Formats: sequence, structure tokens, C-alpha cells
Amino acid sequence: MASLADVFTEKESTNWLKAWLAVDIAKSGLDHFAENEAKTLHLNIYNAVWSSVMAPAVCFGCNTANLLNCPTRGVCDKQGANSSCKAMHDTVTNQPRPCPTNVCNKVLDEIKNLHRFARPSWKNTRADLWAQHPWQIAKAYFPPDGYTAKNSVQETDFNGIISFMMNCKHFDNKFSFPICSGQSNPPCLLTKAREIGRTVRHLSQCKLTDADLQVIFTTLTDLLTDPTCLAHIVASQEAVNKLVKLQHDVLKITTEEIIHLLEAVQDKLKKVVQDELKEVFQDKDKEVIQDKVKEVENIAEKTLQEIRESIQRYMNDLKEHNDTCKQQLDEHTKTCEVKLDEHTGKCEVKLDEHTGKCKVKLDEHSQKCEVKLDEHTEKCEMKLDEHTEQLKNTLDGHSRKQSESNYAKSCEDFLRRLIKHYKDTSSYVPLSPLDQSLDKCITDIYATPKIHRINIKKDGTRKKAEQVSLYNEILYTNDLANRHIYVQGDPGSGKSTFAAKLVHDWCNKPLMTAPDENTAFDDLMTIEKFKFIFFISLRDVIGQKDIRQMIRAQLVDRMYSEDDLNDVHKLLKKIIETEQCLVVQDGLDEWIAPDGCNLPEPSLTGLQQDTVTVLTTARPWKLADERIKNSQIDILLEIEGIRDPDMFCKKILGCIIDETEDLDKTVKEFQTFVEIRELESLSASPMLYTLVICMWVDTTKEEEQLTGYSLCALYTIWLETLCKKANSTTGYFNDLNPSPVECFSRTSYLQPNIVHLDKLAAAACKLLFSSERETSIVFSNITLSNYFSQEEFTFCLSFALKAGILTNRKDKSRTSNSNSFIHKTLQEFLAAYYIARNTHVIQDVIVGYLNRYCNSYLDISQVFVFLCGINTVAANELSGLMNECNVAHGYDPFETQFGPSEFQMIIEEGIKEAAASKQDGICPTLSQFYIYYNNIQDLHRIWSTNTANVRSLYLGIYATDIQSLPLGSSLARGQQKSHFEFNLSSCHRLKDLRLEGSAIWLKDPASLGTSDLPVWIFLNNAEPSQCGDPPSVLPSIAYIKLSFFKCSSSGLRSLFSTLLTLDHEVKCTLEDCVITSSVGRSSICTKATIRTGLNKTFHIGNVMSGPGFWEALHGLNIKCLDINGLNADSMEVGSESLLKSLKSLIQLDTLSISAKEFHPTLMKTLYILNIKTVTLSLIGRCPSRLIRKYASRISQEPTSPTQMDTLYIAMNSNTGLLDALYDLIETTLSLCGNGENVTVNRVSAECKSLETLKQPDPASLGTSDTSVLIVLNNAEWGNPSKVLPSIAYIKLSFFKCYSSGLRSLFRTLLTLDHEVKCTLEDCVITSSVGRSSICTKATIRTGLNKTFHIGNVMIGPGFWEALHGLNIKCLDINGLNADCMEHGSESLFRSLKSLIKLDTLSISAKEFHPSLWKALHGLNIKCLNINGLDADCTEHGLESLFQSLKSLVQLDTLSIRAKEFHPTLWKALHGLNIKCLNIKCLNINGLNAACMEEGSESLFQSLKSLVQLDTLTISAKEFHPTLWKALHGLNIKCLNIKCLNINGLDADCMEHGLESLFQSLKSLVQLDTLSISAKKFHPTLWKALYGLNIKCLNIKCLNINGLNAACMEEGSESLFQSLKSLVQLDTLTISAKEFHPNLWKALHGLIIKCLNIKCLNINGLNAACMEEGSESLFLSLKSLVQLDTLTISAKEFHPTLWKALHGLNIKCLNIKCLNINGLDADCMEHGLESLFQSLKSLVQLDTLSIRAKEFHPTLWKALHGLNIKCLNIKCRNINGLNAACMEEGSESLFQSLKSLVQLDTLTISAKEFHPTLWKALYGLNIKCLNIKCRNINGLDAACMEEGSESLFQSLKSLVQLDTLTISAKEFHPTLWKALHGLNIKHLNIKCLNINRLNAAYMGQGSRLKVEESVKSVHQNCKSQSKW
Repeated sequence: MASLADVFTEKESTNWLKAWLAVDIAKSGLDHFAENEAKTLHLNIYNAVWSSVMAPAVCFGCNTANLLNCPTRGVCDKQGANSSCKAMHDTVTNQPRPCPTNVCNKVLDEIKNLHRFARPSWKNTRADLWAQHPWQIAKAYFPPDGYTAKNSVQETDFNGIISFMMNCKHFDNKFSFPICSGQSNPPCLLTKAREIGRTVRHLSQCKLTDADLQVIFTTLTDLLTDPTCLAHIVASQEAVNKLVKLQHDVLKITTEEIIHLLEAVQDKLKKVVQDELKEVFQDKDKEVIQDKVKEVENIAEKTLQEIRESIQRYMNDLKEHNDTCKQQLDEHTKTCEVKLDEHTGKCEVKLDEHTGKCKVKLDEHSQKCEVKLDEHTEKCEMKLDEHTEQLKNTLDGHSRKQSESNYAKSCEDFLRRLIKHYKDTSSYVPLSPLDQSLDKCITDIYATPKIHRINIKKDGTRKKAEQVSLYNEILYTNDLANRHIYVQGDPGSGKSTFAAKLVHDWCNKPLMTAPDENTAFDDLMTIEKFKFIFFISLRDVIGQKDIRQMIRAQLVDRMYSEDDLNDVHKLLKKIIETEQCLVVQDGLDEWIAPDGCNLPEPSLTGLQQDTVTVLTTARPWKLADERIKNSQIDILLEIEGIRDPDMFCKKILGCIIDETEDLDKTVKEFQTFVEIRELESLSASPMLYTLVICMWVDTTKEEEQLTGYSLCALYTIWLETLCKKANSTTGYFNDLNPSPVECFSRTSYLQPNIVHLDKLAAAACKLLFSSERETSIVFSNITLSNYFSQEEFTFCLSFALKAGILTNRKDKSRTSNSNSFIHKTLQEFLAAYYIARNTHVIQDVIVGYLNRYCNSYLDISQVFVFLCGINTVAANELSGLMNECNVAHGYDPFETQFGPSEFQMIIEEGIKEAAASKQDGICPTLSQFYIYYNNIQDLHRIWSTNTANVRSLYLGIYATDIQSLPLGSSLARGQQKSHFEFNLSSCHRLKDLRLEGSAIWLKDPASLGTSDLPVWIFLNNAEPSQCGDPPSVLPSIAYIKLSFFKCSSSGLRSLFSTLLTLDHEVKCTLEDCVITSSVGRSSICTKATIRTGLNKTFHIGNVMSGPGFWEALHGLNIKCLDINGLNADSMEVGSESLLKSLKSLIQLDTLSISAKEFHPTLMKTLYILNIKTVTLSLIGRCPSRLIRKYASRISQEPTSPTQMDTLYIAMNSNTGLLDALYDLIETTLSLCGNGENVTVNRVSAECKSLETLKQPDPASLGTSDTSVLIVLNNAEWGNPSKVLPSIAYIKLSFFKCYSSGLRSLFRTLLTLDHEVKCTLEDCVITSSVGRSSICTKATIRTGLNKTFHIGNVMIGPGFWEALHGLNIKCLDINGLNADCMEHGSESLFRSLKSLIKLDTLSISAKEFHPSLWKALHGLNIKCLNINGLDADCTEHGLESLFQSLKSLVQLDTLSIRAKEFHPTLWKALHGLNIKCLNIKCLNINGLNAACMEEGSESLFQSLKSLVQLDTLTISAKEFHPTLWKALHGLNIKCLNIKCLNINGLDADCMEHGLESLFQSLKSLVQLDTLSISAKKFHPTLWKALYGLNIKCLNIKCLNINGLNAACMEEGSESLFQSLKSLVQLDTLTISAKEFHPNLWKALHGLIIKCLNIKCLNINGLNAACMEEGSESLFLSLKSLVQLDTLTISAKEFHPTLWKALHGLNIKCLNIKCLNINGLDADCMEHGLESLFQSLKSLVQLDTLSIRAKEFHPTLWKALHGLNIKCLNIKCRNINGLNAACMEEGSESLFQSLKSLVQLDTLTISAKEFHPTLWKALYGLNIKCLNIKCRNINGLDAACMEEGSESLFQSLKSLVQLDTLTISAKEFHPTLWKALHGLNIKHLNIKCLNINRLNAAYMGQGSRLKVEESVKSVHQNCKSQSKW
């Protein structure tokens, strides 16, 4: 240690040096206090500022000069009014201006107010850093000079910190003394401390007396021990202790510390000298100058010289001391070691003796004390429990009473305010939308609504049920409360009024009066059970998704003052949790979910299911949202207007007309008017009916009233009435001033206001289709002003408010007034008017709107209806877009069976509106037609224009509907046709056709006949059977259903002929149809299921038909006919017709018939037909008499059919039949049966290789007493030939065979190149020694690579013997039990031993018999998997298991999976030569304390003995800490730890086992790769990774909360330190469901080369994560200077992610999107520019891979101009590169690929290729092209026929192409043409489907094309000497 006394020779100088050091120590004691208070001051200032502004914000854009006025004292140097400031405000950017957020100005004021002298040092501080750095605010209280660059408390000197405390009023209550400067009061401690600092730093003599030094110590100590704050701060008290030691010269100071101190003093003295000289030169007296200069120089030189000498002396002493210490330390260490060893030995002996004695005494004493303590504790516990219970009961009772009393009072007050609020706001409603001020009490105008219950069936269909009339019927179903009630209804049907009436009834207590017979819902006692009702108007909700927030905003905040809100919010929470409440949500369809929220309705989070009932009103389309599940709806109701329109009319008129008028007479006059004008249907809408009534009253005296039921006319009158209120000037449209639309032409008040209306219509349209949906209905003045010029806005807004077109209301949650149109339908009418006049809006605006929002096309239905009545051309165009959306989002070919779709009903309304408005040319687009008698006229009008669009057609017309059809009226209007015709010949997209009803006639194209039925169906104008090449009719049809349908056999034949021309399967169902034959006979109730397919196949099932149906088959081009379910009745009636039809099928090759009984005529027919293959199947058990009859008849027929190759007969046969067949069939016969003489239950029809069924040779094959013998092959069974090449399934039931026979079957299956399933049921397998296994059961599955799977095992020796010597590489036995092993272990052992090719063996069982282990002995397998091991098995069979495992000398991998591990298992692993060990525990207790504490040592020893072990994997639900010890010191290279339970690596495990895990991992010196998978990570886990020498680390979090905020906020620093310590780490992979932003910080600065980030959840890299953490991710990625490869996989990408990639030096970037919407339009359109800039900035990027389920066309733009050499594009969805993507983006892709001048290799993988893709490849300079099609239809006919020429041209243009690789599951022959003449060196063709390049597929022509193309390629390759 050094001493300060050695520095100077004079004591006073030493005192000065002590004082200097004392000041530094005092500063260290104040630093922590000052820094914390600076942060507190910062927080207080900003809290005060934010509480005074409307929108709290943080500003970084203002500098100090902007906030100060010019001139400012002490800052500016401005001298006069006309001069400029050259100091602070010297530039344009430094001119004074207010803060944009109004925050910085207020912060400046707060700083100034807190300054003791109101003169902050503005030069010191930077306003742009105030928000982030608290010390910048503290600097404002420093002295004015010298502190500009001091940015932290450590950089600030003692004087600055003391000044901060003195000048800031914040410290007034931080000290026990008042802070004063000493000018008028005695100086405080802070003032004294500041003077001490100045004195010591600026003392010219550098000397200090003992008395002065004592004062300094006293002052500083008093300050640091101030009792208010500093006395409680650890750092301050440590400083006090140092001061005391320094004062008494006992402070230990190292030589290095003294050297640093002296250097600091030296620097300070130089500065002091300079300051003194400056003062000197200011003195004008030369002599004084000279004297002072000499004096200063002498003092300085002397002091500095002493300091230099001291420094040099100390450095020399330090060097000498170090050398001496080293020598002494070495000597002393040797001496101590000897003495320590001796002393340790003696102490150990004595300690052991003393310990033994003490232990005995301590045990005795402990026992006595324990007994006494237990007795005393028990007594005390009893007394304490009794006393505690008494006190608890007393306190609980008192507290409960007080709490209940307060709560009850609060509830009463809340209820009183709530009722008053409802009476003020909800009890009065406007009489008419025309005049909002004319409101009436709801009871005066309310009429009972017509409400029906809607039943939701199991299949999802909704059907109207009974009408409800009581609240009880709404709130309860079968006495069970309905908690989720939905009331739907069309606009204006009275939903809101009903909700308001419910609230009104609740507010007014039920009175004991007689019920009104005209009023329903009078059971008011029912709703009285709700203590509170909360009425929410969802129309007024903005940016909220939680019900409780809405209740606060709309009710609580309006009923209470702001001071009471906190308490009331708590009360509200308790009310909702405890009281019975009803929440009424009005207008769900008008609620807009906030951005980022995908909820279909407001969240009910926090609402108790058992106390809160929710009633929601909405339009029907809203409740059709698939996100609202049927299970969420307790009851669904629908309002259909009012029950009694006459009573409603009387009430409304009674509120309008004068009392002097006769009310009854007026009502009758109005009803007469309604009948004449046919407006009765308007009564369903109370709103519109009220409008009609009001307008009728206003126009009673006028001649022209409502001219017809047209919505456009009605809304025109409404609009005109509103305009009249604002401007009563009349004006007319005429020839000189034509009307903009037809419905305006006869108005009187619209023309003067048309300019305003045009502007409002434009605003209505733009708002309605705005991208900001939350402002489309309710909007602020600011939003509205965007659609007007500054001059227009004021006038238009004033006009709209005065007219009542717009409404304006105050909203506490808004900063300004909110506006809305008086009714949404009026806004929609104006929008339609604007669209009609500006049709370009449809493509410019509406297209984008429809693409942005799902089901938005239903939301604009009313706009479409209005548009039909105004401009049919625009309506037709809009319907096309809406139809596309309907097909894309809701098309279901089977949906139409439940009724017309929502979209069709919209189209029907539009057609009706066009007719009512006398608009011609209406022909909207519709793809789903559901036609019945009520809408046939409207839909028939548009049928002819939609035949190319129609996808599904349901047409249902019955005879009973004929009278209702509008044919008579049509004829009356002069139409010639008396029927409706539907021609299907142009319906090329029709997939689903359903014709139902007896009034429909299928027209026969070949017949000129007619029908009197009202509906005619035309397939084609020509007879397909008579045409050489039938026209393409219904090319897309997939399903046809004809019910109660009538047609001729020729008409049905035309349909069948059409179906046979198609290249896909079609199903056709006939139900109760009448098919008339050519001879006039009818087949009543014809039923059949027909299925046509490829290769002219025709399947008829469940047939019940007659002559007409069979006649329909006549002459068809059928190759394969299958008739299933033929019965005797059908044959009896139609045998002759069937015979004729079968004879006419000249192309028929294969015939299959299954029947319960064969008619004699059928058997005769079979021998006349020229058919190669016939299959006959009897259904059910066949009596012997029938068998004999069939045998007899077959034997009587001609013995040699002309063409018959193969006859299959499936029946219950006997010897008589077999004898009759034996000599009959010369080629092949297949028999299937189930009787006493037949042993095979099922043989597949694919088994065409079964050879001759004749008497086998007894000498070679043995004999059998069965009647049927199955021969697999003629050759010797030991070497089977290729048989059953197409077999897929085999089932053997009640079957008997030898083990050698079964082995032959297994051997055959193992030769196949596809999977085959074989089932054995109750079979007898006889072994070679004659033993049989009764009831053998098993499921066998063979596959590629010689795999053999056995499941559901119940087998014996014979079965095991069948496996002997098979060529099996992988054997899997599942379900093995003890019985199987007990009887067949020896046989199993021999068979396993004989499997010389066996490589992998897997055994799964519920119970393992010890003999199993013996069966494994000595096998040459490399991999063994044991599944289902239990503790009992290992305990009893340990030795056997150990010996067997030890004998597996080739064993490389061992996997053991069990629910529980017995400790003895570990012994069985001892000394194995395995390289890979997998242990998986499926039970939570499998590796718990009981297992590990007992067996950890055994496991450790066994693992240690596995010297070859390379990889260890441990999976468990819970890990005991002792497990980690067992891993200690292993030589493994790879360790995988997988925790299957969420608590497996939790706090309890990690806190107790952290040190053990850390030590074990540290001891794995060979460890290269570490993988940890868990559902939850405890922060302490990261510490266990510290300092490992691993190269690869994989962290996978399986739970969404595993790497969430709780984990990362607490453990991010620990993770960062651990990752930073992994100096060998090369690759880091992190997989999680959610990423917290702190994770990115943990990656900062790592020296890794490869980083993989995989997000498993759709929200893991979403907006919430990326917006908060994108900057952090960017900085971390930027810091990875060694990073070479970056892979990011996620389900959704937020656009800000791309910014994080900017400027990285990576060479390889892989982007993998796991969700179909991850790279969709929303992501790409918002993030395209960012992605482009980021990719452009990756200057080192060499390889780019993008993998997604769907590509948005804008993605290609982001690739433009990159310098990459390799590009991989992989589309994982069938629609990813389809027409929609490529047609829109092919040009963009072409331009981008063309711009990649460095591109060398291009790989494109997709499930489907659109032909335009080939064009994008044209002219590229690539050398290698890889095309991989992953779908069977990707390169099929549809793709290649259209695009082969394009592909050929593109490939030909690739002049640099060297290598071409094409992989696909199917190749179309035209592909080979595209390869013709290419100049490539390498051609690789890979077929992914086994049957797509075989002879059957290729054909002679295709092979010739391939040979020709390959030859042309070969010639080019030969010229380059390569192939």
C-alpha cells in the first residue's frame, strides 16, 4: 500500500491532496442519489406535461433553440430589434417555433419553474434528448459553462452535482435542512460543500491547514449522513467510511490509485495555472503582472515538480515491490504447502474423533428436545387455532356487513342514475327520420314486432319456427336461460326500436293493470330479474373491442364526473361479476372492429357466463359470418316488421294529424292509397312505412303521390323532402337542363340543390368504400373535409345538417363532433347515385374494397339494388365483381340444396327494382341459380346472359306450382312462349345440376316433339350419338340429381352420352323419376345412382328401374359397365329392354353385375355378347337349389363364348357348380365365396395374373381336401415370379394354410413397389411341425424399402414361421402381448435370426414377456426401438435383457419409450457399443424423484460405460435435478433435451438443478450440438449454457408463452451473456410460437455464421411484435458481422420485418412463409418498397430462396435488379402460381428475372404451373434451370396443351442453358416437343409418380416423340462431347 504523505514534503500540501481525494470520495457517495433523483425529476416533469395535453406523445424533433424566445438572457447575443442572433438562433433550423406535439414547450416551462432562480443553463442541455435522457434535464441546473459534453453523472464533477441539488426545487424535501445560498441566510451544507469543491480545485498555493482539512471532513461527512435520504443509501455510507479512514490515514490506497490521482491533479493544476494567467493579463499594472506571473510560475513549477517526482518514485517503488513480492510469495507458498499438509492430517484425525463424540451427544439431546418441543407445539397450535378462528369470524362478519352496506348503497345510486339516463336518452324516439326533432314517447308509436324463432339444425340449415310473444320466450328455452341471444332483421325492420322498448319496460316498474290485448311482450316481471341493463349503441363505438370499455364510454362516463370514475369503474366490475345483468348490443352490423382485430363481434372477456346475458341486434348477413359459430348462439330470432300494420298506421297518424281531423277516416284513406299503389309490402319495414305515412300526410293535397313501388322513387321523394327543408326554392330538370338520373326527372326541389347533392354523393361513396372502415359510417369533420375543397366544405356541411341528410352529435371520446348520414340506406342511395354518374368508380375504388374485406360484397347489397333502379349498365358491371367474390369466398356446389344463396336474393331484389323503376337492360351476373316457382320469371330473364358463368343450378318446379307460375301474365303481355326454356349447352362451368319436380321436361335433341310442361331443359341442339365428334356439353359437370323428374329414354340417353364424353368422373342420382320408353311405356319411381368416369366406364348402383331406363343405355359408347343391386322386379319388367341395350353396346369390353338373383334371360344374354370380361356377384347367401339351377343353365349354354377371356363369379358355391364350370372355361375363372367348401373370402378383381384353376400336381404341391385351391404361381414357391403387381388390399377370413404358403404370399408382397395392406381374421396357420395357431389375427402392411409392419397381433408359431427367411429390412411389430410370446417365442427367435437383411426392428407392446429378450439374442440389427416398456418388465427380465442387448454387436441406435422407467433398466444398458441412444418418458413421473434418486448413480455409470455413444436424446414430461448429474463427463457430440410438459423446465426444476446442469454441460468437452425443446423456459436455464464450447445451438419453444414477456424481460440479459460466452458457436436456431422484442437484444454481437428464426404461430412476427422490436432486431442483425446465412420462417410477415434486413452482409437469405396469407396482398402492398430496398441493400447476397403457400404479384417487383446468382422460388399451395397470380404478375416476373444479370441458377417448384409462367423465362442468361411440379396435374394436359409452344420458345431462347432438370408426378406428351433441339449438356427427368412413365402411359406415339426429342438433344450434346 502507498501513502499520501510520501507525495509532498510539506504536510500542508499533503492536506490539500487529502482534501482533493475527499471531494472525489464524496462525489462517489452522491452519484447514485443524484442519478436516481434525476430520473424521478424526469418522470415527474413528463407526467405533469402529459396530464395537461390531449394526446400524450414524445417529441425528438425540437432542439433547445426552437423552444427559447430570441433574445433570451444569457443565451442570445441579439443587441437590438433589427439585429440578428449569432449565438443560439444563428440558423433557420434554430429559429424559435412551438413544439408540434405541444410537449417540449411545457417541459421547458416545468424546468424553468423548478429552477430556484428561474435561470436554467440552457446552453448545457439538448431538448431533443429530454425524452430519453434524464441527465439532459438535470444539466439545466448546472453552472452555465463547462458542462455541455457531460452526458452522465460519472462525467460530471462534484461542483456540477452540488449545483444540481442546490438549484433544483425538487430537492427541497430531500434534505433535513433548508437549501439556501448563504446570501441572506447562513449557508447550508450544500453551499459549504460547493465552496469546498471550488477551494480545493482552485487553491493557488496547493496547501491546506489541518483546521481547514478538519472542516472539510466534517462538512462532507455531515452532508453524506443527512438523515432524510443520504443516510439510507449504501453508496453514501460507504463513502462516509472511506472519509473516516482517509481522515485517520488508514485508508488503503494502491500505488496505481495514487498514480491516477496525481495525474488528475497534474492536469487540474495546469488548467488552474492557465486560468490564473488569464486573470493576470487582465491586470493593467505591469509590475503586478510580472510579480504574479513569477509567483504563479514558481508555485506551479514547484508543485508540479513534486508531483512528477512522486509519480516517478511510486512507479519505481511499485516495480521493485512487485519483484520482491513475487519472490517472497513463491517461498512462502512452498513453506505453507508443507505446513498445511501436516496440519491438515492432524486436524482430520482430531476432527473425526470429536465429530463422533459430538454426534452421539447431539443425537441424544435432539431426541429429548424433539419430544418436548412436539408436545409444546401441539398445545400451542390448538390454542392458537381456536383463538385465530374466533378473531377471524368476528372480523369477517364485521367486514362483510360494512362491505355489503357500502356496496348496496353504491348499487342503488348507480341504478338510479342509469334509469334516469335511459329515460333522458332512450324513452323518446323520433317519429320519422324526416324530422329528428319530432320525437314521441316510445309507448305512443310503438307497435308489437313480428318476431320468429329461427331453428338451427344439425346440418347448419336455418328454418323459421314459431312466433314469440313474450320476453320469457326470448330469455329462456325449456326453463334454461339463454345467455347469447341474437335478433336479426333487415334495415328498418324495428330492431333498434325493439331494443329501446325493452330498456323502457325495464326502467318502468310493472304496474298491476289489465294487460293490453293488442300488445305482446307484457310479461315485464321476466325482465325485472335483471338488476341492471346496459344498452350499447354499436354504431357509436369507435376503436373499441371490449364490451366493458363500451359500457364505460357510453354509460358510466356520461353519468358520473371524472373525479368519481375510478371508484365507479371498480363498482361496475363487481356488478358485472355478481349481479344478474343484461347487455343489449344494438347494431352489430354497424360495428367496425379496430385495426389488427379479427373478432366478428365485441369481446365478452370479463363477463360472467352465469350472471350476464347478451342480446345482440344485427342484419342477417352479419350473422352469416362463419366466425360466429352456431355453438355460440343460444337462440336466434328474426324481426319481420310489425304484427298489425293497421294499428301501427293509426298510432303514427294519431301523432301527426290535428285533433280536429277524423282519425278513423284518415286511416281508411291511407289504407286505400296503399292498396292502390301496391305498397303493402312496405309495412314489413316500420321505418319505411313511417316514411310513407309522413310523406303521404305532407303530400295529401297534391295530385301526384307515390307513383309505384320503387325504392329509388321512394328514396328520391325522401331526399327531395329533406332538401326542401334546407332550400324551398323550386327548380326543374328539362331538355335544356336534363336530369342526371331518371328518378330525379320529376322532382321540384332537387335541381336547385343538385350541386350540393353531387358533392355529398361523392363523399357518401368515398366514405362507404373507404379503406378506413371505422370512419365509413360515423366520421369527424376532419374526415369529411377530405372530400371537399375548403370553400365547399362549410356550405355543403351547413346544407346537409340543415336538411337533415347528415346528423351531428357530441361524443366525449372524440376530440370533435361526429357526423353520420341520417340512415345508412340513404348513404347507400347517394353512393349508388354517384356510381351511376361515375361508372369508373367501380374499377378504381370498389374493386379494391372488395379485395380488402371478406364478404364485403354482401355489405354493399343495398348499393347494388339502388344502382339497378338508376343505371343498369353500372349495375351489371358491379354484379360481375360481386359474383366473383361470392364464388371466391362462399361457393359451395352443394349449398344450393338448402335454398337460394344470400347473393342470389340480392340479385333478385335488383331485378325487381330495375323493373319497378322502368329500367331496361338489366342482366346481372350470377353463378349460383336456385330457381323455384316464385322467382323463375326474374331469373329466366338473366339466364341466357349467365350460361357461361353458372356453376350450380337447382331448378325445382312441381305440378302443383303450375298455377302459380307467371306464364299467364307473360302471354297476356304478348309473349308467344307458354313455357320457360333453359339451354345448358353453353354452361361450360356448371359443376352441380339438380332438377326436381314433375313440371320439368328434358328435351330430346333428336325429337321434334313438344311437351305441355312449363319448364324445358335443353342439353344440345344435336344428337350426340349421331355425331362423330359430339359437341362439348357440360365439360365441368361433377354432380347431377334428378328428382320426381319426367323425360323420355332418348332424352336421358342424350344426357348419358354427354357424360361419357367427359374426362372426369360424374355422379348422377335419379330419384322417383318417370322415364318413358320409345313404345310409350313408363317406368314409375325409377331410382338409380350412376357414376361415369374415364375410359368410358359406366357404373349403375341401387337400381330400381324399368324399360325406359334400360332403353336410355342403347347405343352408348360404354367400354366398362357395372350394374350393382339388380333385382328380380327390374329384370321381370325390363329384361327385353336390357337385352337389346347390352347388344347395342358395341364398344363394351367389361361387364360386372351384382344381384340377389340372376334372371334366366340375363344368363342367356351373356353368351351372345362379345365381351372379354364378365363378373357376376350374388348378394347374400344363395340357396343350393339356385346354385344347381345356375350350374345347370350354364352347362346348357354354348361352351365357347366368342370373345370372353375371363369370367369372375362371386357366390356361395358347391361342388355341383364347380363341376359344371370345370370344362366350360378355357381361359381364366375367378371364384369368391363364403361357405363350408370355400376357404377364401375376398380376392381383388385386380388379380388378373391368377393362373389356371386346374387339379394341382400332388407330387409337387401336396393335396388338400378343399374344393377351391388358390395358386399364386406355377413356379416353385421358393422363387416366386412377379405376381399381383397391382394388388392393394388382401383380406383372409376363416382361412386355413401352411406357414410356407403364407410365407409365399408375404414374399410376393415384398417384391412390390407400393404399399399393400393385408388383414387376417380368425385364420388357422399350420406350422411345419404340425402345430396350429387357432384364431390368428393380425394386420400386415408392406411397403417400399422392404418394410414389414405387423399390428393388432394375436398370433402363434405358425405365423412367426411364415416370416422365416424373408427379405425384410425393417420390421415393426405392434401390439405384442404375453400370450403370443409364451407360445411362439422359440419360433419368433428362429425367424428373426433368419432375417439376414434385417436392419431395423421396432417392437411395441402393452406387456413384455421375458422370453422376448431371448428372441432378440444375437441379431445383426443396427437399430432397435422398444415402445411400452414398464417397470415390472425390466425388474423381472433385467438379466435377459442385458444379455440380449450385449449380444447385438452391430447395434448402432437404441430407442426406448416407456411411461415409467425402473432404475434397474439402466443396468441393462451398461457397456453397449451403441452410437445413438434415445430415451423417451411418456409419464410425468417417469423420470421423477423416485426414479432418479434411486437410479441416478446407476444411470451415470451406464452412460459413462457407453464409450461409443455419439448422440443422446432424452424426452420427458418432467426432469428431476439429479438427472443432470448422470450426464457429467460423457463424450457425446450431440445432446437433445426435450421437455413434453409445460412445467418440465420450470422454476422448481431449474433453481434446484441449475448448478448441476451447468456443471454437467460444462463437462461435456466433446459436445458439438445442443438442442433444447420445451413448452416453457425458466430464465435461469440460460445460465446453464454459459461458456459452453458448442458449435450449434437449437432452442425450440413449443408453447406460445415459452419465450414471452415474462420469460424474456427477466431473462434476456442472462440469455445475452450466455450466448455471448459461446465463443465457438457457429449456428443458432430459435423456434418459438411468439417472440418477445427483448429476444433480439440477446442476439446482439454474436459471432455466428448461420441464424435460423422460425415462428410457429401466426402472430409471432406480427405487428405487435415487429413494431415494438423491429429496431432492436435490425441493430442485432447488423451487429452479427460474421453472419453468412439467414433463414426466417413464419406464418405471417409484418412489413417492418423487411427494414430489419437492410444492409446486412449475408450471402444467403431464406424466407419461408408457412401460412397462405403470409406474403399476401396486404403484406406485399404495404411492405413492397421496404422489401425492395432491403434486398437491394444486401450487396453480398448470392443466393435468395423464397418459399410460400401463395405469391402476390407485387412480390416480383421486389426482386428487380438484384445481384444474386441463385434464385429459388417454391410455392407450397396449388393456387400459388395459378392463373390469378400469373396473369396479373407474369409481366412483372419477366421484367424482374430479366434484370437479374448475375443470375446463374433458377429453381421453380410449385404444385401447379400456369402457362404464362413460361413466358417469364424467355431470354434469361441462366446456365441451370430446375422445374419441379409437386402436384399430379401440374404438367398435365390443361397446362401443357395451352403452354407447350410458349415453353418451347422460352427454353429455346435460353442460349446459355447448360443443365435442365424437370421433376413431375405426371408428364403430358407435348412436353417432349418443348425439349426438341435444345443445346444443353445435361438433361435430368425425374418422375415422382410410379405409373407415369410406364408403357401403358407412354404409348407408342409418346415414346416416339420422346425418342425424337432426346435424339435431337443427344446430337447437340455429342457435338460438345458430353451427355
